[in-house]
Amino acid sequence: MLEVEPPRPAGADDALNAYFFEKSVRFPNRDGSVSLGRVDLYKRGHFVLEAKQSRVEGL
Repeated sequence: MLEVEPPRPAGADDALNAYFFEKSVRFPNRDGSVSLGRVDLYKRGHFVLEAKQSRVEGL
């Protein structure tokens, strides 16, 4: 669908992780604290994809 090569598994060196599933991200909060989360699919310099399940039956 995106017409790009498939993502590769993430490795220990984040500098080499340019395109992979489940990227760790930090979200700043209004009180100055930081929450940790994950993005479903990441391709450096191109896109971030977050998928959600539909609550509508059949979708």
